[in-house]
Amino acid sequence: MESAVKWHIKGDFFGNCSCDYLRCPCPISNFTEIPTQGFCKICIVFDVEEGHFGDVSLDGVAIALVVDVPGAMADGNWALGLIANEKNTPEQQGALATILGGQAGGPMELAAGWVTKFLGMESRPMTIEKTGKTFSIHVPGMVDYLVEATEGLNPDEPIYIENTVHPAAPRFALGRGKRSYLHAFGVDWEGVDDRQNGVFTKFDWSSN
Repeated sequence: MESAVKWHIKGDFFGNCSCDYLRCPCPISNFTEIPTQGFCKICIVFDVEEGHFGDVSLDGVAIALVVDVPGAMADGNWALGLIANEKNTPEQQGALATILGGQAGGPMELAAGWVTKFLGMESRPMTIEKTGKTFSIHVPGMVDYLVEATEGLNPDEPIYIENTVHPAAPRFALGRGKRSYLHAFGVDWEGVDDRQNGVFTKFDWSSN
């Protein structure tokens, strides 16, 4: 799908899922294997540093995707809900929903075909904090996630996995879910601290 509207977004992507730490099969199976719990409950965050959708500025906006999948990701049957930062304008929220829903083309177009149920979109107060080694999001009553980088030989650098089909980016860092609280749109998950899988990366998407 080629978008009639030219757009571009770049920033930080992070999240964690219900899979056990470092045992999420998605990146090494092209999303075809069953998650470690038999299902996937995940919240992923797009914290946009700069961007636009046509003439709508997307600088500094943020949105979280809540996804509930009953089996392997590539088998589809996703239920998807969106939480937008209440500081985003309605125009910004609509633009982000179009991009992340795959209707504007780009990396999320394939995943859009896996969504069979849309759970809705809510505007809520959202706090995102990043330290370089940790990424967190807090949405009162809905999400409280903290992902910590898995250190490599150089403790200042995380361990990376590369050449993947992950829609955010082909290269991303491995992390550990230090907090995993999710109660949104009827999707409920509270992971065991330090035992959940996490990822993060920079993303840079455009309609071209």
